[in-house]
Order: sequence, then C-alpha cells, then structure tokens
Amino acid sequence: MMSEENLNKITIVRQGDVIIIPLDSEIVRKVFGISENMLFFSKDLKVVIAGEEHNHELKGDYEACNLGEDIYAVKVNDAILTHPEHGNVQLPKGKYIIMRLFDWLRRIARFGRTRRFD
Repeated sequence: MMSEENLNKITIVRQGDVIIIPLDSEIVRKVFGISENMLFFSKDLKVVIAGEEHNHELKGDYEACNLGEDIYAVKVNDAILTHPEHGNVQLPKGKYIIMRLFDWLRRIARFGRTRRFD
C-alpha cells in the first residue's frame, strides 16, 4: 500500500512554473501510468518549455522522451535546466520528469479522484 509517508519522500524542485520530479518514485510512475520499458529516450530530443518571456531549457548530457505537451522524461548524466530570471538548476545523474507545475497539480488531483495509491 502506498502510504502518506512515501508521498512525503518525493523531492520536487521548482524553477518558476516548471518542476523537476525524480522518476524513481513509485507514485510518480503510477500517476503517469508508465514503467521503465515504456520510455524511449533519445539524444536528439531537446527539452525546451516555453515561458511567458523566456524559455526553460535543459542543456548538457542527457536523453529525453516526450510524454505530452511540455512534459518530458529525461535521463541525465550531467545537465542544467536554464532560465534567465529564475536561475539555473543543476541536475545530478538520474531520471526525472520535467513539466509545468500546474499540469502536475492537475494530474495528481485527477489521479487521487480516480485511483487508489496502493
């Protein structure tokens, strides 16, 4: 069963209206309905999320998989999410979801209404 304690262990990093969520969390995989073998990472896909005035752009050594409009799964070796107003976010080696905060809140609310966490 997915306990509230496990939900509190998700570390979400915010850069303006964009968030970075570790993909190794069971709840994140459940919310997106994905498993590791469903992700097809490519070095050719660039991660850019348009902002109101400036873009959020991932730069460095990474592979990405598009999960929808402005939603990416990324496998990072060494990368930085850049934005001129919000500062840069260094991403250590790992797998992440990068998306807008509003879209995450909408997904988690819908997930909570339609599915159990266990």
